[in-house]
Amino acid sequence: MKLSTKIRYGTRALVYIAAFGKNRYVSISEISEKENISLKYLENIMTLLKSSGLLRSMQGAGGGYYLAKSIDELTLADIMYSISGPIFLVRCLSEYECNREMECVLKDVWNDVNNVLDKKLRSIKLKNIVKKRKRKIKSFA
Repeated sequence: MKLSTKIRYGTRALVYIAAFGKNRYVSISEISEKENISLKYLENIMTLLKSSGLLRSMQGAGGGYYLAKSIDELTLADIMYSISGPIFLVRCLSEYECNREMECVLKDVWNDVNNVLDKKLRSIKLKNIVKKRKRKIKSFA
């Protein structure tokens, strides 16, 4: 399993906004520059995050993005699912019709693993990621 670039970049963008966007809008060009993410690619990701309700935006001078929810309640699952939809480790856990379903002994195992992953992603708050980022930056200063 490998996380998509969209998920990784979207998470970095939200962490940046949470860390540096207190009481101000953060421009997409600032995020692009500071996080070294292509502006064009980031625009697409920010649209997904905004349409899912995680971000709000304001156009014009002084505009940009800010979090629509508190960093205390936003989770890694919220971010990931907003960008890519639900994550299924194997296709048979989604709406896919498997021709081996009657004889398969692994579907329940994969479902259990998927549930553990989902629970873990829901337990990781944006607030805690921001704290780790700040500690890491201080250790390099």
